Amino acid sequence: MTNKQTSKFTRNLGIVTFLDDNTAAYAGDVAFEAIVTKIKIDIAAADAAAVETAADNTGYSIDKLIAKNDVSELASE
Repeated sequence: MTNKQTSKFTRNLGIVTFLDDNTAAYAGDVAFEAIVTKIKIDIAAADAAAVETAADNTGYSIDKLIAKNDVSELASE
C-alpha cells in the first residue's frame, strides 16, 4: 500500500478501536450500533481481501498488479 492508503487504513482501525472502547456511549442506539457493525464488517472484508490478494500476487502479470492496487485502495477507504 502507499503511505496514503496505509494512513487511511490505520485511521479506520483507530475508529474501530475507539468504538469498541466506548460502547457504553452508544449502547441501546440501534441505528448507531448497526453503523458500527457495518464499519467492522467492511474493514474485516477489506483486510481479508488484501491478505488474499497479496498471497496470490506472484509473477509478472499486470492483472495481478492491478488487482493488488485495487484491493489496497479498497482497504484504505
